[in-house]
Amino acid sequence: MQSGKDTAAKNFEKLLPRYSHPIHILHFAAQIKLDVAAAIGQTPEWVEEHKKDPVIRHLLQWYGNDYAKNEWGQDVWLQKLIDAVVRVKDPAIIIIPDVRFTLEADWIRQNNGVVVRVERVGQQNTDTHSSEVELDKIVPDWRLTNNGTNSRAYELECRWMADFIKERFKL
Repeated sequence: MQSGKDTAAKNFEKLLPRYSHPIHILHFAAQIKLDVAAAIGQTPEWVEEHKKDPVIRHLLQWYGNDYAKNEWGQDVWLQKLIDAVVRVKDPAIIIIPDVRFTLEADWIRQNNGVVVRVERVGQQNTDTHSSEVELDKIVPDWRLTNNGTNSRAYELECRWMADFIKERFKL
């Protein structure tokens, strides 16, 4: 399953030193997509491909936020991600491209991480679901601008970000 955010993470991944630290891309929404896929008799790949369909999008939002967080706690998806992080062998670089809540960003920072926001010029979000609007409350440590037309500028910003990461974590 690869979304636009995964594409950005993969591009960023190329700029970090693989030889010294393996890179893992983990998702808060991974289990949500698995659960929804099972509930509707589809594969996670199918859910990923159709996640912009209004019915599937609403189902993912409802299950991931409205149902699961009320049923199992506000940190249910954070706990699932922590379980995945624990299975990663140290040292490693972990990229999480789907941070949407302040609770998630706070945990990343508490664990010596950096929160990066990739912004697309001209893209406006009209979805008012909490999973779409709370991310605007997250103040990132770094912003990358993807204007969709100047891939060279975006690549340069990714390089600066990679240099920042290398310096901060002594890679």
